[in-house]
Amino acid sequence: MSLALDQGGSASRALVFDGEGRELAAARIEVADHRPRPGWVEQDPEAVVDSLRQAAAAALLQLDAAQRGSLQACGLSCQRSSLVCWDRGSGAALSPILSWQDTRAADWLAAQALDAEAVRASTGLYPNAHFGLSKIRWCLDHLDEVKRAAADGRLVIGSLAAFLAFRLLDQRPCLVDPANASRTLLFDLARGNWNHELLERFAIDPGWLPGIARSDAEFGDLVVPNDTSSQRLPLRLLSGDQSTAAFAYGEPRSDAAYLNVGTGAFVHRLAAQAPAGSRLLRSVIHWSDSPQYVVEGTVNGAGSALAWFAGQHGIAHIATTLDEQWTDDAPGDAVFLNGIGGLGSPDWRPRFASRFIGEATRQQQLAAVAESIVFLIQRNLGLLQGIGEPCAHVLVSGGLSHSDRFCQALADLSQLPLRRPAQCEATARGTAFLLAGRPAHWARLPEQRFEPRRNPALLARYRRWSDCMAAALLER
Repeated sequence: MSLALDQGGSASRALVFDGEGRELAAARIEVADHRPRPGWVEQDPEAVVDSLRQAAAAALLQLDAAQRGSLQACGLSCQRSSLVCWDRGSGAALSPILSWQDTRAADWLAAQALDAEAVRASTGLYPNAHFGLSKIRWCLDHLDEVKRAAADGRLVIGSLAAFLAFRLLDQRPCLVDPANASRTLLFDLARGNWNHELLERFAIDPGWLPGIARSDAEFGDLVVPNDTSSQRLPLRLLSGDQSTAAFAYGEPRSDAAYLNVGTGAFVHRLAAQAPAGSRLLRSVIHWSDSPQYVVEGTVNGAGSALAWFAGQHGIAHIATTLDEQWTDDAPGDAVFLNGIGGLGSPDWRPRFASRFIGEATRQQQLAAVAESIVFLIQRNLGLLQGIGEPCAHVLVSGGLSHSDRFCQALADLSQLPLRRPAQCEATARGTAFLLAGRPAHWARLPEQRFEPRRNPALLARYRRWSDCMAAALLER
């Protein structure tokens, strides 16, 4: 049995699984973000640390004494591109958490005139303000506490996962795994370590960064309090949320595409290299004795686009009521050019003006926003389908996957069967699979299957949307 901790953009979760993948307990603590300026997305480091402690304690309280005694280890998966600065001595945060959605330093990054293909060849990523490099440089240039800590030799700048491991574990390790390190734009995938040429170019002292450890290292001990005492669990996995999600159903298959749809949407397939010119990412999902890679497409404006629209119109609980409002007669002829959070692959535009094309009622606009998420995912899925062996189906998870209309629309547009496992917290379940030693017999979840249908109206809107996006991308 194991405890899986999942720190996401809107909540911290703790789930307990047995050795075959059956969920035994679950707890969730919501966490807020703050958006003080356009392009800025922050979280309170102390609130996030406390939320994980609370979630872990709440999950263990759901177990009986025998189950608690059977717990052997825990794992932690986090938002990969979120970043924080802290004091090496006290552990105190010196900055807010700069969310993966934060693009405050986009102008600085654009001014660096980087060779995008050379950066991708080394790091697997295209230069983009969602990743860590520009956030690191912004903190060094703008935060006085960070400057003082750097001068005094007290500074650590790292992925959120490294900060949380430092703060939650008794041993206070200053380590990060490859999946999270690789989201900084400073990790060399071939060497398995920091890229010293890039560090030198951007005046980043390697001593400020956590050391690199394999994904399944012995990181230290998490102490979880209960009613009468406390329980000590070794942390034996540190990874990224999308990385562990790839293992939710067992060993990833080369004939499947994996889609996780939350605040953003991330779709990937097993492959060692991204095709030249595809503008997709090469991502590490696990690094034990050797690295395991996927080719990945990213969409920034998934759940965040629906949340943006709900905020504009005062709509409560938009995710749970989406299918009620996304009716058969919507969206009419309207399309939505979705630049919420900037454009991910294959465009890599940190700023893009979102807009509706065509007259529409509010309900039709909502449907157009929902369809824009499907359209952005399909662009990436279409690129991924050409990699390796033929793609047989799409496995989908995440909050937006609960929408039947979303799943059916993507199946219709991609002409691929879409499989949605029941009640699957993919990140946590993948963490449990890895902690269990990647067992051959991993409990199969009941699933709903969405078969592709002919949908000429949806296809026509996708073509119109694609033409409008192409024209908008030519604008300056």
